[in-house]
Parts: sequence; structure tokens; C-alpha cells
Amino acid sequence: SSICSQILIGMLNLSLSLSLSLSLSLSLSLSLSLSLSHQVKVKLDEVLTGKAGEYREPLATLQHNMMLGTQVAGVYRDLCLQMVKHKYECDLQGARQHLESERNLLFDAMKTELLDKIRRLEEDSQSGDLTSEWWSDGVKGRKCNRRSLSGPEKKKKALVSGPFNVYMLRDIDILEDWAAIQKDLPLRFLPLCGPTHPKPSVCLSG
Repeated sequence: SSICSQILIGMLNLSLSLSLSLSLSLSLSLSLSLSLSHQVKVKLDEVLTGKAGEYREPLATLQHNMMLGTQVAGVYRDLCLQMVKHKYECDLQGARQHLESERNLLFDAMKTELLDKIRRLEEDSQSGDLTSEWWSDGVKGRKCNRRSLSGPEKKKKALVSGPFNVYMLRDIDILEDWAAIQKDLPLRFLPLCGPTHPKPSVCLSG
């Protein structure tokens, strides 16, 4: 019986020691968990306030990269705007030059045609022949136009586009006006004609 009692006492002592060690380990685990939780909370507060070193360094790198990207985008935008502006100015200058060239060509063509007609009229007036072939053609054209206007259908008006002032004058009208000017000028300058005032001559300068 003494042996059994000793065994029981030993088992009780062992169970007590085990329970003490278990409670000690639990308390250590709890304190360690609390300490880790506190450290995590402190680190989170440092990150939120921007005081954590391991957070500030990557953030500074990201901000630097963002600044470089913004500068590059601004330079690229300025270059694109300059390119578009230069292209617009070149197209505008080309359009103006083309318009001026076409206007000069049209003016030269009309001037040459009118000067040729006036020269032929002057030649006919000097020779006393005012019934040339194109004069008679103009008279015939006038008669035909009168007949066509009096008919049931009238000719359609000519459509003209562009920034031009166009006067729809026929050749016969131009020639008649020029002939009237040629006849009227000598009468106006006749009192001035004399020994010291020669008879004026009319010419058209280009």
C-alpha cells in the first residue's frame, strides 16, 4: 500500500507540473500574440502617417517615376501641337499661293483676250471696216438671243462659283462700247487740237 501511495503521489506531482508548464506556455503565447499585435498596429500607424521607412522609400521612387512620366508626356504634347500648327500653316500658305496663282492666270488670260479684241477693233476702225466677220457674228448672235428670249423657253443662267465678280458681257457689247468711246474721245479733245495741240491717240496699256 505504501508503494501505491507513492506512485499516486508521483503521478499527482507530474500532473501538477504538466498543468503548470501548460499554463505558463499559454500565458507566454498570449503575451507574445499581444506584443505582435501591438507591433503591427504601431507599424500600420507609421505607414498611414507616412513615417515608416520601408514605406517612404518605395513611395518616393513611385513619385519620382510619376514626375518623369508627366514631364515626358508634356514634352510630347508640345511637340504634337507644334507639328499640327506647322502643318496647318503650310496647308494655309499652299492654298493661298494656289489661289493667287490661279487668279493671276485667269487675269492674264482675260487681259490677253480683251487686248486682242481691242487691237482687232482698232485695226478695223482705222481701216474704216466696222463690219468685220466677228462683228457680224455678234449681230447675228444678238438677234438669235432676242428670238430665244421671246420663245417659250429661256436659256438658263450661267452658274459661277468662287470669289469673283463676273460680268456677262458679249463680244458685240464690248466692241460697241469701245467703238462709242473711240468716236467720243476725238470730239471731246477737238477744241484742244491745233498747231500746238496734236490730235490725241487712244491706246490701252496692260
